Amino acid sequence: MQSWPIFLIPAVYFALLGFITYVLARREQADDEYFLAGRRVGPVMSLVSVVATETSVATVILFPPAGLKSGFALVWLCLGYIAGRSLVGFVILPILYSKHRLSIYATMAGDHTRATRFLSGFYLLAKVISSGVRFFLAGVALDALFRHVGLGVPGWIVIMALFAGAYSLTGGLRAVILTDQIQGFVILLMGFALALIAFLSLPDGGAAFGAEVLDSSAWLRRNESAWSSNLFSPVLFLGGLVLSIGSHGADQDLLQRVLATRTLSVARRSLILSGLGATLVIMTYLGVGFLLRHASPGLPEGTEAPLVEYIVLLDWPWLTGSFAVLLFAAAMSTIDSAMHSTGAVWKSVLNPAVSGRVYSALSLFCLTGFALFSIMLQSSSEGSFIKLALGSMSYVNGGLIAITLLFVLGRGRGVSELSILAALFGGYFTTVVLNQLGDPARMTLNAIMAIIPGLVLFQSLRLHRWAKVRLWVASGASLLAFLVLELLLRLLLDWCSLPGLLDLEPASWPLVTVLSASAALLSGHLPLLFGRSVYSEIVSGSAR
Repeated sequence: MQSWPIFLIPAVYFALLGFITYVLARREQADDEYFLAGRRVGPVMSLVSVVATETSVATVILFPPAGLKSGFALVWLCLGYIAGRSLVGFVILPILYSKHRLSIYATMAGDHTRATRFLSGFYLLAKVISSGVRFFLAGVALDALFRHVGLGVPGWIVIMALFAGAYSLTGGLRAVILTDQIQGFVILLMGFALALIAFLSLPDGGAAFGAEVLDSSAWLRRNESAWSSNLFSPVLFLGGLVLSIGSHGADQDLLQRVLATRTLSVARRSLILSGLGATLVIMTYLGVGFLLRHASPGLPEGTEAPLVEYIVLLDWPWLTGSFAVLLFAAAMSTIDSAMHSTGAVWKSVLNPAVSGRVYSALSLFCLTGFALFSIMLQSSSEGSFIKLALGSMSYVNGGLIAITLLFVLGRGRGVSELSILAALFGGYFTTVVLNQLGDPARMTLNAIMAIIPGLVLFQSLRLHRWAKVRLWVASGASLLAFLVLELLLRLLLDWCSLPGLLDLEPASWPLVTVLSASAALLSGHLPLLFGRSVYSEIVSGSAR
């Protein structure tokens, strides 16, 4: 079989990227132009860019096995994403858009220079690790697809870094957003094509597949419908909502292309509709995995990348070449976005007189270096490193969300250094403890509970005695109210006998209690945060 299509299709793709690089190349650009495209990006381009940016190689590789195993149960996660972005669009985005500086962390810290450096440093560390690992995964997938070429994982990483650096460093965010349009549609259309190929390969006319689609277990499996499961719909929805607030309301990466739009209304529309776009992409790749369960029963047992294995088994040159473009598109949309988001953060804390291209190049060097370093780390960690590194942002998300909420509730007043440190360390150590518990629903609990210590800790440090008393009395009363509501919920479930949808087994009750307590603490603190006299004390750091 001829193999030239395998290389022709990626060559055409890279030629197109080269053309964009040539057209948009500029000698020098002001910061507003280089990092924010002059704030003239339209709604559709911003929307597609957000979806392309958040669709990494991890999405393409990890969602098909999720669909293979659990069907479409993750639809509840997608609904949480949409709800979370809507909250960000109406609550957080307006103040970030109106007061935006070079980075959102400089905006939140205001005139507190050291606070900006602490907050930016935490973000940079977590972002380089998480994006660098996604970069590494792309190299692994391409090496598996083109093993006969002999470049190895380091070779593919360097190739992607060179091409991503070429167009993004020369054209700035404008070039990144333009290439995101190509990469976004490649990701979506290839998902449709893969789903169609798998559907046409179904045996017996797809009778078994159709029967399973009509079965409710395809959407929410009964044996995974308790609070102790990651696939319990309320857990997924709540987790998606909170995580979306962190990724789209407190992360420079995705907010950068939203803040680059012409007006606040355009920014809000792009952000909220991107939830629908991301849902379409996620459901498409879940569907591909769900179809592979019936279309390719010969896949190796327990494979972690069934879609890659399926492409290799088919051995169709045109499909292999197109899938390679899909991997390149997913990887490079992650790389170029991380370059510019972290580049802006670097410049906000280092010498502002240095060109933005220099800081973006520094980010590319860090990302490439960590991706190459990941090869050695993965070989010596027996698989645990990947999970840890992919979840690195979860260790700072709780603190970032808390700081963002404080900034918004303070109506744009800069959050103090002490507040930022307390929120970041409180969220970090809570996440570490929860990860050690090994509970299957810890992703949701991490996102929710990591917010709490940051809020509680610095409030207790900065408030006078009577404010502390009011704080804990309100928290205790709210906790008691939630426990009563939880008891009523259990009685209602027993009376209605709904084992299929809400199966609260005795073993999972402590988890429900912890979740309720977390919500109670958060709700107990919000009334105090809205109090102007108390809140001004918290934000400004001027204790009585």
